[in-house]
Amino acid sequence: MPYTVKYQNTEGATLLADKVVSDNEYSVVTEHYVPISNYTPRQFSITKELTIHTEDNVILFVYEEKTV
Repeated sequence: MPYTVKYQNTEGATLLADKVVSDNEYSVVTEHYVPISNYTPRQFSITKELTIHTEDNVILFVYEEKTV
């Protein structure tokens, strides 16, 4: 089942291009965060059970801007 991984800041702005996985054979997937300069992820990994509704198969990593 295909799924998409999104990387956004707390305001919903895209920080990296979406990662689209189309050749997935599993119904449960785990994705790990991608380091982004000057940002800290709220979660370091996310596990999601996928559905037949591909529009619901989105993993969203939210990043907070690092304060000095």
